[in-house]
This record gives sequence, C-alpha cells and structure tokens, in this order.
Amino acid sequence: ANYVHEVVNARQMVQDALTRYGLRWFLSDGNFLLFDAGSRKQQILDQMKSAGILIRDRSHEIDGCVRVTIGTIDQMKLFITEMEKAI
Repeated sequence: ANYVHEVVNARQMVQDALTRYGLRWFLSDGNFLLFDAGSRKQQILDQMKSAGILIRDRSHEIDGCVRVTIGTIDQMKLFITEMEKAI
C-alpha cells in the first residue's frame, strides 16, 4: 500500500513538472504517464537514454508521444532533472 501511495504522489509530481514545461500529458490510473513531447521528442529520448532512463517512444500510435513508467519519488526526481536538461 505504501508503494502504491508513493507512485500516486510521484505521478502527480511528474504531471506538475510536465505542465510547467508546457507539455501536455494524458490522464492515467496506471503506473505510467503518456505525454506529448512534440518537436522536442528526440532530444528528450536522447537525454533520457544518456542518463540511463528508459522511456518509450509511442509516436507510432500517437504522433510525438512518449511514455514513462512512474517509479519511486527519487526515481522521478531524477527523471524531472533530466527533463530540465532536455528542454
């Protein structure tokens, strides 16, 4: 139950960050978040890969979209730090 609570909080933290960056995200009840990276998609994918963070390019389904699995608060803080570098 504690892990589920942490994932919910981490997802909210990521949603808030994406909103600050002007990126649109799609509501989900799962442990992942789909967001529209638009023209910044490739630089975000490259930055995450270089940081050892695996995210999925979902452009073949929804143009410009990327999916990130929501982990712990600490993991998602790292994701947000790398997002700041990418954009």
